[in-house]
Amino acid sequence: LGLGCATGAAALCTGPLLAAAFHRLSLVSIAANALGLLPGLAAIPVATLLVPFDLLLLWWIADLLAGATLAASHFFASLPFATAVIAAPGVIACVLWYSGVLLCARRAFRAALAPWALLAIVAGSRAAIAHAREGMSIVFLAVGQGDSAVVQLPGAHAMLIDAGGDLRWPGKFDPGARDIVPALAELGVHRLDVVVLTHPHPDHAGGLLTVLDRMSVGELWMTAERDPIASAVRARAAARGVPVREPRQVSLGGVRVEVLSRFEEGWSLNDNSIVLRLVHGQVAVLFAGDVEALAESELAQGGAEIRAQVLKAPHHGSRTSSTEAFLRRVAPECTVYCVGAGNRFGFPNLEVVERTPGAHFLTSEGAIVAESDGQGVHVHRWQE
Repeated sequence: LGLGCATGAAALCTGPLLAAAFHRLSLVSIAANALGLLPGLAAIPVATLLVPFDLLLLWWIADLLAGATLAASHFFASLPFATAVIAAPGVIACVLWYSGVLLCARRAFRAALAPWALLAIVAGSRAAIAHAREGMSIVFLAVGQGDSAVVQLPGAHAMLIDAGGDLRWPGKFDPGARDIVPALAELGVHRLDVVVLTHPHPDHAGGLLTVLDRMSVGELWMTAERDPIASAVRARAAARGVPVREPRQVSLGGVRVEVLSRFEEGWSLNDNSIVLRLVHGQVAVLFAGDVEALAESELAQGGAEIRAQVLKAPHHGSRTSSTEAFLRRVAPECTVYCVGAGNRFGFPNLEVVERTPGAHFLTSEGAIVAESDGQGVHVHRWQE
């Protein structure tokens, strides 16, 4: 009982700090510490005896107890409800939380309910505001040299288009854990209706496994590619019970999601990218994946409407993309280039920028937000 109370007190005191640092809150920490530490505590006197008595039996017992502690921690961490993804608490939330903790420390338990109830109201109002959203908001995340965009739609619907950020598979860092899941928490997104992998390249898929692990996902859209990255993503989706489907036209919260691409055998992974056009009232946003001249020609000459006020630049603004015919058909007012600062490719290419009409935004300078009310769209940097 004493151990449980101690771990509970530690959880109360460190909860906001851990949430601010990791955007996650453990729901099993009290049980994990109270039960998981028991074999570890038992190992302490055994380890003490190893100093005067260097016996193989004692080493075996100590190793067994230490292994039991690790096994218990892995078990609790693997539970599907072990953690909750939450936004970093602000100053007001921290003041309310620690006011309750201080009152508990002074044994004023009933009084502690007041600041915690107020905190619950603040959190609930934030969720209600998100659910009452009437417009469409798209955040092009700054994930390094890669693509990832969070799309929030009316009625608390949400999509994630790509989850990249590293050029290796597996990469040196996980953009899902470092950037994408924390951003989803900050935006108040707890469930993704659709996750889209436009094509299986590391700079678009690098953080996707973590997203599938930590987020509630309705379905995953992918092309028919069968390379190692695509296979790994399909396997993780199957393990998490997430259905994998080919992209199709749907309506989410009154926003029409149009699929403009098609899969062609023999085309490159880039040209086989999923291309989406999101239509919200009079506003359209075109996500062009990494398509290059071949696929762009098909889009420019096809009968489907591709005009859009906002264009996610194909292939990060590479000189092999953003052809003049394609840009004439799209006629963007704003173009977002998903690029890393000082990337070795020189993206976006200066000639591409010069021939692309409208305003230009680079995620290397921070996340970019496009907000639509159905009549017009406002594009700006995060928190501007």
